[in-house]
Amino acid sequence: GAVGELWVQDGLLLLLALSLCGVSGWRLYQKNNGEKSLKEAIDADEKALALATRFGYTLPNAYKSLGSALKTLIEQTSKKQQRAKYEARLQALKRNAAKAKAKVKPITRETSQSENVYNS
Repeated sequence: GAVGELWVQDGLLLLLALSLCGVSGWRLYQKNNGEKSLKEAIDADEKALALATRFGYTLPNAYKSLGSALKTLIEQTSKKQQRAKYEARLQALKRNAAKAKAKVKPITRETSQSENVYNS
């Protein structure tokens, strides 16, 4: 649009086209930057969990502590956008906790019986 207005040589419409381009570019930047900052926050949560387990927390307790902290932030936040970011982090935390729980293989009766047979 700006190139077309430059061709016609109408300064007011050129400024309008440039301002519309600037606004749309800014909105695209904000949208993409928001997703990037959310991903960085989720990565930081994962690193915080690793750090907590390093200093003696069990993994389930670390997930519970971080989850309760995020729930508290959700309850206390009045801004809708900020609350949505915290909720997205909490959902990601729940997904990661479910994956971690699935990785831990519980000992079944068959496994313990077979181990007892070999240990006897």
